[in-house]
Amino acid sequence: MAGGHDPDDVDDPEVTWRVDALSGLRLPPGVVERPDGTLETVGVRVRARRGVSLHACLELAVNIMGDARLSSGRQLAALAGALPGMRLTVAPDQVTDLLMEVRGGGYFARRILYRGDGDLKVLLNARLDAKPPQQGLGTASQTVEAAAAVRLGVDRLEAIAASLDGDVGWLVLPRWGYDAQLEQRLVDELPKQWLRLRRLAQVLEQDGGWEWWEQHGAILDVEFDLIQEHGARRRLRAYLDARLATGRLLPTQLGSASGC
Repeated sequence: MAGGHDPDDVDDPEVTWRVDALSGLRLPPGVVERPDGTLETVGVRVRARRGVSLHACLELAVNIMGDARLSSGRQLAALAGALPGMRLTVAPDQVTDLLMEVRGGGYFARRILYRGDGDLKVLLNARLDAKPPQQGLGTASQTVEAAAAVRLGVDRLEAIAASLDGDVGWLVLPRWGYDAQLEQRLVDELPKQWLRLRRLAQVLEQDGGWEWWEQHGAILDVEFDLIQEHGARRRLRAYLDARLATGRLLPTQLGSASGC
């Protein structure tokens, strides 16, 4: 079918990565909607650290979220951004927070679910590693995490831009939709026509914005607002769509990374 996508073509990446109507993001086949409206990842081995039970970790997640729909390890797997074939380990962190660690295929993510200032529900990306890099596992994991978090009512994702292995987080995280308040030293380096801009996403939307950031960018603490549909979620969706449109495939499960 010239100029379009065959809906029966399972090899078409834009068909395989379906659009989740609620979050507006794309999801792989192994991440499915439950009858209660939450997401779960199938084919993930979920366990609790020694000395604690999975049931206790689920109770902690319910207390943090105030959402009794959290009842299975597969739901935690989606919230942690796990793809089918990965492994998830959970445990309490600092008593009141929930630590989730995802592993598989050289990918590692440490994420912490907690209540922040103003009683906000926050999911922190504390560490993200991928060896070898550029397989697409980080991007795939990020979109699953964000979509699952939207459905559970998480207010925002957070990350330290130095959290990515190889110190490339200050470039990668903004491509995934993360934003930050510009530090004064960066504001002072802005071109005259951008002097009124104060947020990173505003700069990146300008002609030449990415080129400026590649030259002047630095490690920042960034956040992904899950509430506003037309902010971070729109930026992440645009990045996913552009990647798929250019043939840079995303893995739908462990072992399906494209190598690009």
